[in-house]
Amino acid sequence: MKMKPIVGISSCLLGNSVRYDGGHKKNNWIVSELGSYVIWEPFCPEVTMGLGTPREPIHFEETSGGLRLVSIKTKIDLTEAARLSAQSLVASMPSNLSGFILKKNSPSCGLERVKIHYDKGPPRKEGIGIFAKTLAREKKYLPLVEEGHLCNPLFREHFVTRVFAHFHFHQLPAKVSNLQHFHQEYKYVLLAHNELGMRKLGNIAANLKGLPVAEIFQEYERVLFATLAQMPTKKSRTNSLQHMYGHIKKEVGSKEKNYFGEKLDEFRRGDLPYIAILTLLRSLINKSEKNQYIKNQKFLSPYPEKLKLDHLL
Repeated sequence: MKMKPIVGISSCLLGNSVRYDGGHKKNNWIVSELGSYVIWEPFCPEVTMGLGTPREPIHFEETSGGLRLVSIKTKIDLTEAARLSAQSLVASMPSNLSGFILKKNSPSCGLERVKIHYDKGPPRKEGIGIFAKTLAREKKYLPLVEEGHLCNPLFREHFVTRVFAHFHFHQLPAKVSNLQHFHQEYKYVLLAHNELGMRKLGNIAANLKGLPVAEIFQEYERVLFATLAQMPTKKSRTNSLQHMYGHIKKEVGSKEKNYFGEKLDEFRRGDLPYIAILTLLRSLINKSEKNQYIKNQKFLSPYPEKLKLDHLL
């Protein structure tokens, strides 16, 4: 049986009735589409705190004593309890998580723009949930996203690409040769995110300094996820497409060369969807009889094709 990435998730997004009002926030794409290709590890920080379901809602308040997490009606200060619970929850998480999807706007799980209430004036969307902040600090290489961002095709594709890269990287046996093979397969994915990062990673994997294996993997991981954190652009995707085509152009006829060049220009101008030029490149590569290196590139399928994430780019 093929292994799947394990992804942490705010439990309410799976349809579990753990919200303060006894309800849930089931996300159909997460459950029905992405759920076929990952294993979920659900968490609810507020339930873990022992607040129960249903429960009094909580929010952030800016006070003379600083930012506090309090129950809205009874004004019970839950700040320290939430911090301790978050630290315990993150420390007890499986070590093999490959990503985490968090509930937006939550004073526990929101990654950004969580409301902070003041004595005067309207609330400001400038907070970070206590659990989310702890998670980001302690799991600094783990891909994180709010479910709201997954409505955007670019954010969705970016997150899932990072999840599968994280999963594949952490499956590697600790040998330099395995790291070099990983880098070869991910070369044009990395190029599409950041060329400088790709080149730095190539130097690390080459191990020209003869460093210990554990040190090489640690440094590669740091640069890898800093590189992948940068979202691809049309220009950077075009760069990867051109480089990959360069490996097979000698096997391509003149008509196909001209056609590919025309379509690449259309994509660059924004007149052709990404899936169209990618499908054309896949077709040309599949005809290649010699170049197994380019056929093995993760750029062609960085995640399960049936997710069709590249169809909306």
